[in-house]
Amino acid sequence: MKHEELLSRARRHMWAAWQLSSEELASQAAETLIGLGMLVPEGGAQELERVRTDLAREELAYERLRVALESAKRGRRKLRSQVAVLEGADEPVDRLTRTFAPTQALREEARTEPPLLTTYRASWDSFVFGLYTTADAARQHCEAHARRDLSGASFNWIEDEEEGVSELVAAFGEDERPTGYVVTALEVASRYDPEADE
Repeated sequence: MKHEELLSRARRHMWAAWQLSSEELASQAAETLIGLGMLVPEGGAQELERVRTDLAREELAYERLRVALESAKRGRRKLRSQVAVLEGADEPVDRLTRTFAPTQALREEARTEPPLLTTYRASWDSFVFGLYTTADAARQHCEAHARRDLSGASFNWIEDEEEGVSELVAAFGEDERPTGYVVTALEVASRYDPEADE
C-alpha cells in the first residue's frame, strides 16, 4: 500500500472515531503522545534545550580530546623514529672501515655529540595538538583552533625566548587576553644524561 493510501485510510478512521466520541479520541491521542515522549511538562522544552546544549558541548570536548590524543600519538611515533635514527649514529666503526678508510673512521669518532634536535609542541591548556619540526607549523595549528573558537578576534604571539614558549593572545578591540594556546620548544636528547635527573 502506498504512502498516500495509508494517510487517506488513517484520516477516514480518525474522522469516524472523532464523530463517535471526540473526547475518547482526544484522550487516546494524548496518552499516545505522552507514551512516545512527545509531550513534556511545562518548562521541559527549556530543560531539553539545555541538555542538548550540554551534550553538544561535551561532544565538542570529546572531539578535541580525540584530536589531541591522535596528534600526540603521531608526534610520539615521529619522535621515536628520530630517536632511532640518532641512536643508529652511535654504532661502533667496524674493523674494515678502520683499515681502509681510517680518516673517515676518525672523523666519525671525533663527532662525540650528535646535533641537537628541537621539536615544537602545539597545545591548548593541557591538551597537546601535535609536535612539529618548526615553530611556524605549531603556531598554524594553534591559530586554526583559535580562529574556530574565537571568531572576530585578532591574534598575536607573545614570545619568551628564554623559556622557549610562545603564547597566543586574542584582541577584541582594545582588550587583549590569553587564549590558552601555547607553542613550546622542546629539546630532544639523543642520550640519557643521569645528571639531568638531579
